[in-house]
Amino acid sequence: MRVERLIGYAQTRHDEGADAWVVQHIRDPESAEHLVESCRPIFGRDPLYVSEVGPVLGAHAGPGMIGIGASVESAFE
Repeated sequence: MRVERLIGYAQTRHDEGADAWVVQHIRDPESAEHLVESCRPIFGRDPLYVSEVGPVLGAHAGPGMIGIGASVESAFE
């Protein structure tokens, strides 16, 4: 369910003009890959990166956290 909500969010961000995106997770590469596969058709490209969140955020969010960020590509430079 949580990945489906993120897919909807990705579509909204794309509709608002976002053309680049990233995926981050905490010890959940399977969900991250599912999110990538589902959002690739929305953005028409691969994410700029897929990464595991570091221990500081991980200590607060815990294993299983997954997120997506989307903006204009220049914001990621």
